[in-house]
Amino acid sequence: MGDGKTEVTISRRDLIAATLAATAASVMGAKVSGAPTGSLSVAAARNGRYFGSAVRINELDAEQDLRDAVLRECSHLVPEIDMNWNQVEPAYGQLSFERMDDLATFAIRNGKRIRGHVLLWHLSVPDWAVEMLRETRDWNIIARYFGSVMPRYGDVISTWEVVNEAID
Repeated sequence: MGDGKTEVTISRRDLIAATLAATAASVMGAKVSGAPTGSLSVAAARNGRYFGSAVRINELDAEQDLRDAVLRECSHLVPEIDMNWNQVEPAYGQLSFERMDDLATFAIRNGKRIRGHVLLWHLSVPDWAVEMLRETRDWNIIARYFGSVMPRYGDVISTWEVVNEAID
């Protein structure tokens, strides 16, 4: 560069791994340069809490380092977008649970719990539902959607966020 500065590029995976390691070391009282004993989920459990992360199953499948960090540090997984209504039912009556089923299978297989995030969020209501709600004011479509999703994941989801930022 000519100005004596060096440009450093850090990948998302390296940033997540470094952040988790530094946080774990801080929580557990270890030096960052030393190997921490336990995990963030173990440290959180000591105080009656849990530690988790928002994830996408396709990223866990694609990035082994991310998968390893999540499996090592997290007791809970939060679907980043895979449980959003517009992802599950992009067209009226056409439910697509594949990605969420894959995440649930991953969680069960690895002894993790899922936090149900989020059934109803104003930014993830499908366009068809927004239109239908404005025209008919029939809230049964929301009840139908909840009834399709909640029982399906009752064995792996420990807590639910039902409504988040209900602006519209």
